[in-house]
Amino acid sequence: MTTTISDIQVKVRMMDNPKLLAQATVVIFGIVEIHGWRVMPSTKVHPKFQEQLWIQPPVYKAGAGWKPIIWITDIELYTEIESLIYDTYLQAKVKTPPTTKDEVSIDDIPF
Repeated sequence: MTTTISDIQVKVRMMDNPKLLAQATVVIFGIVEIHGWRVMPSTKVHPKFQEQLWIQPPVYKAGAGWKPIIWITDIELYTEIESLIYDTYLQAKVKTPPTTKDEVSIDDIPF
């Protein structure tokens, strides 16, 4: 059985954090969910998306470094999953209004 991009769905939750833009869940065949994907800002421009983003698969802390939890051996499928995460992220970004934290002056509060 070969997995194709049509077998995969992505759910994205926007985050209000400058170091973590969104969290993604990759759902395969509608039954297997892989949580922990992250959309994060980067100092480098992504070669495909031409935006300073980094899409990181799930990892765990191991000593001084990080280790991947999943491996996708089909590079073409991995690239398609990254694109699907990016597209879903852009759609969620448009739907999610930006949060504004208005500062209120103490003089503006009625007593």
